[in-house]
Amino acid sequence: MSEQTKEIVAKGKHVSWSLGDQTNVDQVRAGFAQITLGSKTLIKLAPDYNTPKASLKAALDKHFKGRDFLVRPLKDRRYAVVREDSTGDDVTASLEHGTLFEVGLETPHSRDPDFVEIELNALSPELEESICKEMKRQMKLCSRYMLSKKLVGVIDALHGLCVTGNGGMYSIPDRTVPVWDQVKKVIMDAGTGNQFAGYRVVFDDESCESTLNALTRSMEKEIEKIEGLVVNAETDLGKRALDTQLKRVKTLKGRTMWYEKMYNKKLKDITESLKILDGTLVLAVGNAASAD
Repeated sequence: MSEQTKEIVAKGKHVSWSLGDQTNVDQVRAGFAQITLGSKTLIKLAPDYNTPKASLKAALDKHFKGRDFLVRPLKDRRYAVVREDSTGDDVTASLEHGTLFEVGLETPHSRDPDFVEIELNALSPELEESICKEMKRQMKLCSRYMLSKKLVGVIDALHGLCVTGNGGMYSIPDRTVPVWDQVKKVIMDAGTGNQFAGYRVVFDDESCESTLNALTRSMEKEIEKIEGLVVNAETDLGKRALDTQLKRVKTLKGRTMWYEKMYNKKLKDITESLKILDGTLVLAVGNAASAD
């Protein structure tokens, strides 16, 4: 008896990623500026550059970390390089180099006047130059934490959902998968160590329940957050802040309707909660406008 092949219907894609710390921000921004979602590009979702302080830390780590040295943060945007010495079970730490970075200075240096009472080993000119060069290179990059945070923002813009409840795996609707594939290519081309995984989601009862449960968790969390800001706020929000929350609620209403249509399921509790919150915000915006 011959087996009949049943057509597989996909309703989107589950994706995850693992990122490195060598992603070029300019390259990501250029790529995101070419990706459109509706009438807008994704440029506002591109990551920011590493801060000077983070760049200095990365440069010091590259030159000292793993060689019996630790890079310790100090107050006022400074770092100290500490040498660890171990004898048996005893571990001692001694200050090796002090580094200083202040806003307005183009490069860090190792001669900190606050450390005059401590005899420090001054960095050699060659090592100091190498650290400064690496710091400047790091300032063109973004951290994996920043990049991952921005990718979660992209997922939200694509009406995607976190399916695990605590990050790690995200579901993207079928209609926005092509945009995600463009984002993935930009990120992979912009840095080493950036890896993505993904697989198509088969439309069956289990995947439907999983996706709608994820949607419900996401909506309940956002509704509670907005209610906390608006309904239970101890101080009044301004009209601009209220407009932002109202716009977000309308986005959530559209997202709910989209998933209801896609899975042919009604989410009455979520729809009703969003309707009430929308009305509350419309009234609050009107009152704020009158007060102005």
